Amino acid sequence: FSISIALGLLSFHAAIIVWKLINVALLVAATHLTTSAFTDKRNYWPAFLAGLSYACFMQSTAATLDIGQTSILVYFGLASMIFGLMKDRPPFLILGLIVLSLKPNFGIVAFAATAALSRYRWTIIPAGLVCVLGSLPLLLSGNIVEQLGSFLSNLADYTGSVSANGPGNLTGIIHLFMFHNSIVLTIVCAAMMAALFY
Repeated sequence: FSISIALGLLSFHAAIIVWKLINVALLVAATHLTTSAFTDKRNYWPAFLAGLSYACFMQSTAATLDIGQTSILVYFGLASMIFGLMKDRPPFLILGLIVLSLKPNFGIVAFAATAALSRYRWTIIPAGLVCVLGSLPLLLSGNIVEQLGSFLSNLADYTGSVSANGPGNLTGIIHLFMFHNSIVLTIVCAAMMAALFY
């Protein structure tokens, strides 16, 4: 709600540009967080550049920057959580939970997984409070049942209404099992990483 209202203050064209710029910044930030979580300073730049190259060539990145998908938000949310857990930085874990809650099917899993971690279980309280506060205008509008019904209706038609949501266009590890163009990208990036590290 807050994001929609803020972007709604701009013209449609300006809002699209701002949304794309935010997504590019989140893409770079997510790659930085992921790289920082798994590498040391000596290997940071090769890993960061290889990771950013891979992320930039993924179909979901192109779709996000073209039609406004939420893939980069999910990437940033997951990267924040991973960084928070790997580096023992709870604020990043809280940020990741909040961002992932923008996509409820990811947010529910993220909150449940965090609740299973006794050391970090407390982080779901501030993250949940921020989510509730951000949802208050919708909750107080009286249209919550209608909104949920609309959400579930769209979710049921997720793969049928937009071809980009079909199995052939999925991203991630599935491409290693379904021969697809991005398996070539995966192999090229893996070779680049190996060359940069050795």
